[in-house]
Amino acid sequence: MILALAFAQLYVLLLDWDPQSFAMPVTAAERSRHLLHLDMVYFSLITQCSVGYGDILPRSELARMVAVIQAVVGQFYMAVVVAVFVGMYATGRRG
Repeated sequence: MILALAFAQLYVLLLDWDPQSFAMPVTAAERSRHLLHLDMVYFSLITQCSVGYGDILPRSELARMVAVIQAVVGQFYMAVVVAVFVGMYATGRRG
């Protein structure tokens, strides 16, 4: 969760730097700062879980690169969590 929130903050900073970084149903200029942050938390969680609904899309090269990095990190994180649980289960079965 902390990882997703950190990436969400990075996405907000990207929007501050370039408001056209993301294609959204409502443009960044029309959203309040709070709602924009919630949109980026939503995008971050959807990206990290590799669901990708498509309602918010990274438009700039930098935003795309950061989203890809988050997706890869999210997949590795899930693989590690599953491996830890499988290892704990296997160790418990032997004992």
